[in-house]
Amino acid sequence: ASSGDGIRVDNADNCAGSSSFRRGNGVNAGYTASNCRGISAQSGRGVSTTTPLCCFGLCTSGFGVFAYSASNCYGQSTSGTGIIAGGTYYDGTAFNCYGFSTSGDGVETDNALNCYGESNGSRFGVIAIAAQNCTGRSSSGYGLYPYSAFNCRGSTSTGAHGMAFFEVGAMCYGFTSTFGGNYVLGGRAVGLVNLP
Repeated sequence: ASSGDGIRVDNADNCAGSSSFRRGNGVNAGYTASNCRGISAQSGRGVSTTTPLCCFGLCTSGFGVFAYSASNCYGQSTSGTGIIAGGTYYDGTAFNCYGFSTSGDGVETDNALNCYGESNGSRFGVIAIAAQNCTGRSSSGYGLYPYSAFNCRGSTSTGAHGMAFFEVGAMCYGFTSTFGGNYVLGGRAVGLVNLP
């Protein structure tokens, strides 16, 4: 495509696209993408759309999947974010998503539900305002870092804390290789609470 995108349409279904342009997107759908696979070889986005469903996005230094609201998606990035759902001017949601990054964040969203995020670097496995039924893992950063959390697990290999929450945490577990694990069954806090 002239834009540098592999595929650029309003709505994409059952398609695959790739781009080797510096900021090219694998699949760039203005509204929806369903069952699509997108690869960006540089700093674009694997899949970029408003509402992706069952999509796979892979990127070198940009976002694996970039969306307002993502469902059942897999996003992976080498130095960027695996899945990012939401932004400055809108409330985003990631539902049943898996995000992975070698050195960036696994999943970054406003609302994370049933998500798994992993960072092999010092960033966050899952970073969200609200997280429910999520698991985050980081090599040397926080596994899970929400404002409020319910039924979540976070772990880190060499980082200081497996997970943290700022306001409300219930049925959560954090683990570090250094300090072991710790639960919070229910609690409200003013300020940061680290587990363990």
